[in-house]
Amino acid sequence: MIPLIAEKDISLARLQAIFEAAFVENDVDEDGDLYIRTENGTKIFVSLDERNKLVRFTALYGLKEDAVEADRTALANTLNDNIVFVRFSATTRNSLVCDYYLPYNGAVSPLHVVTVTRLFNRIIASSLGEYDTADILL
Repeated sequence: MIPLIAEKDISLARLQAIFEAAFVENDVDEDGDLYIRTENGTKIFVSLDERNKLVRFTALYGLKEDAVEADRTALANTLNDNIVFVRFSATTRNSLVCDYYLPYNGAVSPLHVVTVTRLFNRIIASSLGEYDTADILL
């Protein structure tokens, strides 16, 4: 049987312990935010939405300063049209935000947390190069 972590026991410290047990490089920044360092250089921030019982995975990518709004929006829309697992949004600050929410209502398995993290990273890495046809990512 796969061990589960009860909803009441989910915390950033517990998530960090899960990542450490799975040999996933992670750290806590000066603001107290947990982040994962991936082998391809992506930094994935992990946070909790305790009210809605969600673990949020977020990655940010810079967009070129000269990228026009239409190209930023087109990239996010194309990614959202073609990629199901991750949500993409272009900000006015020349960033592309990639995020995914994992529900933990009731309980969650450590294996699922690590698997979702790795899948999130793989999907981002493969899709950005494929769909950035306007070459606006930094």
